[in-house]
Amino acid sequence: MKTQPTKRRCNRCTETLPIIAFYWNASRNRYQCECKECQKERQSNSLRLHKEMYEPRVLPQPNTYENEEQRQDVFLFLQAMGWLFNEENKNWYKEPLKDKNGLWNFQTVK
Repeated sequence: MKTQPTKRRCNRCTETLPIIAFYWNASRNRYQCECKECQKERQSNSLRLHKEMYEPRVLPQPNTYENEEQRQDVFLFLQAMGWLFNEENKNWYKEPLKDKNGLWNFQTVK
């Protein structure tokens, strides 16, 4: 029977620490190779670097774009899908789903 080690060397800070300073990796059936403090530091650095990915995104108002390139991409995509843009009231429509005034037709389309 194999005995459990009482100490382990952290691959990140290279300190030899008691085994309780490491998280248990159940899927690999062994302790992690980085100590708890180093893992916490790495995760907080990652969160700081990728902060925009974790913040809730504020949805823009219809027909507002971050830049002209985004506006062109939206126009190309919707036109390729068969939608038309009404310049008068600034809305997209596709007969018979939605009329030029922006009102949806909820009747069954045949």
